[in-house]
Amino acid sequence: MILKRVTKGEMEMRCPKNNSNKNWPDIITAFYNNNKCRRPLTKRSLRMKMRRNWNWRRPRRRVPAATTPTSLPHPKPPPVIKKSKSELMKNNFDKWKDPQTGYWHATCKWCNNNYSLGTSGGYGSAARHLKAAKHPVEYAKLGGGTGKQTQISRFANSQPFGNFSYNDAQNLTGMANLICEENLPYLFSESLALRDYAQGSLNPQFRNYSRKTVKKEIIRLYNAEKARLQIFFANFDGRVTICSDIWEDDFHHLYYLGLTAHYIDEDWNMHKHVLAFREFNDRHTAEHIYILIERFLIEYNVIDKVFAIGFDNATNNTAAIPRLRELCGANTLMGRFFHQRCACHVINLCVQDGLKALGDSMEVIKGGIRRIWGNGQFRLK
Repeated sequence: MILKRVTKGEMEMRCPKNNSNKNWPDIITAFYNNNKCRRPLTKRSLRMKMRRNWNWRRPRRRVPAATTPTSLPHPKPPPVIKKSKSELMKNNFDKWKDPQTGYWHATCKWCNNNYSLGTSGGYGSAARHLKAAKHPVEYAKLGGGTGKQTQISRFANSQPFGNFSYNDAQNLTGMANLICEENLPYLFSESLALRDYAQGSLNPQFRNYSRKTVKKEIIRLYNAEKARLQIFFANFDGRVTICSDIWEDDFHHLYYLGLTAHYIDEDWNMHKHVLAFREFNDRHTAEHIYILIERFLIEYNVIDKVFAIGFDNATNNTAAIPRLRELCGANTLMGRFFHQRCACHVINLCVQDGLKALGDSMEVIKGGIRRIWGNGQFRLK
């Protein structure tokens, strides 16, 4: 029989308090009788048991097994409603059947591309369209990212897109506008660094375009903007001032003639447009300049709306003014301000004449500047 643990208070109740150390036999007998020990206790063993009983902590209260948290029934997770693959494909494609051939076809809702599904109507080719880096977000929803999940699918599953829908045509137009505004090469659209940055930080559905595709898009935007300006100037009631200049390409030794239009709208806001920038390899005579500018004015329907023309002080430009004035019928202010000479060109001529008057002094200064800039240590500083 195992001895029962007793506290100090219980020991005092069981043993007489007025007993001294000399009455150990009585204490042993009382402890033996109260605890119903199997064998009699000695003085030492009783002392050790009493110390052990006084120093023991009160045993913790045990919780019944029926009320333990581990025995409580775990709530079952809500059932996951998994959409079938065919249902997800229907959300991305419009399926239709050709009555003549009997073949099924699928039209992508994101890029409007058509794909043949054969007579069975399976979505194999359509799924490959989603997989081939066209629409990675939709492909990830089909379970295409099983196994080692790609960075695009992880981004697609973790980022909330809201009501955003990827538009491939809009993305191509934005790429064309970026290349035109920043004067970038067509090869920029094929950059792998651009693809990694756009897919990782901006849009995982972004894809690169070939330089030929971007070139076609830029030409399309140019034709659309040209048609818009033609309609605008045909219905414009105000006056337009045009400026023309001839540019030289030192590398290819080619010449270009540029023509810009400036006007003020009804809200007194000034606008400017580049009407033409064409190659001009003919002789730079007044006749050839007049013929080329006449073609541009007729092309944009501004031939009867020209108020003034800005030219530099070259002799050939000055010789073409009388014929242009007659062509445009410049009767506004009797044509007195029809020819506006370029102020920058006039200032440049004045500065060049002043530098020539300085003679050899300018050559010494230019030589010192070239010597300074030719020093490698100076460039490093």
